Amino acid sequence: MIQSKEEESHSLVTLLVLINISYFDKLRFTLINPLIQFPLLSFVLFPFLTLLDVPEYPDRGLPLDMIMVRRVRDLINTLLPRALLNWIGERSLNQRHDHKLYGLQPAHRILDQRTVINDDLAGRILVGELVMKPNVQKFQGSTVVFDDGTVEEMIDAVILCTGYDYRFSFLPDSLNSGSDGDLKLYRRVFPPSLERPTLAIMGLLQTKGPIMPVAELQARWATRVIAGNEQP
Repeated sequence: MIQSKEEESHSLVTLLVLINISYFDKLRFTLINPLIQFPLLSFVLFPFLTLLDVPEYPDRGLPLDMIMVRRVRDLINTLLPRALLNWIGERSLNQRHDHKLYGLQPAHRILDQRTVINDDLAGRILVGELVMKPNVQKFQGSTVVFDDGTVEEMIDAVILCTGYDYRFSFLPDSLNSGSDGDLKLYRRVFPPSLERPTLAIMGLLQTKGPIMPVAELQARWATRVIAGNEQP
């Protein structure tokens, strides 16, 4: 339950949001005052950060996927050593803003995890709308104590955003045949445990670029299979 505090006739709410705490080794938190439907005193967010944030329009205002998803880049990624690719990518991002200075420097290299596509993060940190915080040391009632000794008081709600599993409760358990009970798909579309291809799932995958063109091609192929024009 979120309790509000009256201040200058506005309802001000403080939220503590912990993201992916079960997945990342080191937690990072942010104070943010975003544009949402109710005024916030503060919004505490993100163990996800430490991160390398990548601009959505990095080159001449062109979309990132248009720049990155190209054959020549795939060729370069194949030929150059991974350490050099990491150095090039990190140097390029740090020329935009110094991730260490902004409190965004991760322990991992840029190619070791997926980056975050964001154009607003550094600017909000620069003007003070976001303040990077270290790990949480402890909770004391509605107060949070961080590892650096700083304290945030009167936290109204704690939201744990710990990720999700690729599992659909409305499907029979027999379809969730993975080692962790997750959904396995042949060519990322058809559950292989079905006798006939009567169920097709689109878009349950990660891509370098936009998901919609991939989902469209999946839909075209699935339609041909279901119609009997092609074998799965």
